[in-house]
Amino acid sequence: MLRMDLTETDVTTTIHVEGRIVGNWVDELRRVCVEQLGRSKNIVLDVSEVAFIDEYGVETIETLTRNHVQVVGGSLFLNEYIEKTSGSFQMPVLKK
Repeated sequence: MLRMDLTETDVTTTIHVEGRIVGNWVDELRRVCVEQLGRSKNIVLDVSEVAFIDEYGVETIETLTRNHVQVVGGSLFLNEYIEKTSGSFQMPVLKK
């Protein structure tokens, strides 16, 4: 299951993601991000509460970052998995 909460300011929308980015949830995440990009806002995708992401999710995150979505909050585990899955993409690790 995947939960997404949006926090909006005048110039930025932050999408807080919690759970697992897998299967059909990947398409829903992409849909929400693309919808927000269509509003010409800065998009921040906070994945600090993501427990797992499948290969399709990794591909989607990579695509979103190429389309100016800023990804923050990846755990060390998640970052390592993404790096091994994608071969090159590295997600920023949240610094608390």
